Amino acid sequence: MADENGEIQGNFSASETVVFLGYSKKLSPRFTGGLTFKPVFSTIETYNSWGIAFDAGVTYHHANGRFHAGALLRNGGRQISRYGETSAASLPPDLQIGFSTQLAHAPFRFSVTARDLLSGSLDYEIPENDYGISVPQRECQCRFWRSIVATSYFWRRVSPLKEFLCGRRPESPSTSGTQSRF
Repeated sequence: MADENGEIQGNFSASETVVFLGYSKKLSPRFTGGLTFKPVFSTIETYNSWGIAFDAGVTYHHANGRFHAGALLRNGGRQISRYGETSAASLPPDLQIGFSTQLAHAPFRFSVTARDLLSGSLDYEIPENDYGISVPQRECQCRFWRSIVATSYFWRRVSPLKEFLCGRRPESPSTSGTQSRF
């Protein structure tokens, strides 16, 4: 640790440790659920804190194998012991929902994940910068669907080898009236 003149004043240490204990189970042929318990330990200089957090989720898999959906609650929990004289705090939970789908014969998969669905707003703050300018942002209480769209991630995964090399074979004239297994 150094002072404002760069002179060494002593040593400083910090550490963060999280232990994950998880369990998952197939709830039915289509649904799987899981739970993760996470004790969190933190040390900054001479101050210590610890808390307990959990994640819980469920996934759905359609019989055709092309559609998947899921919901996840991350970081539910609370600080148990606190740093010095500060008050104990709840962890900011994060609710996420998402789905992924692949068209029957397309070489790509579409995925959408919406995050931070428990906050209820899209407020943000631009901190003061080097020029001394602070930009306040007005509160934006958004409707549920607007919040989902604004906090969503859209993905496209391309798998050309699977569909182009192992995809549908053209039907020959002799099998035009029968169902192909490809």
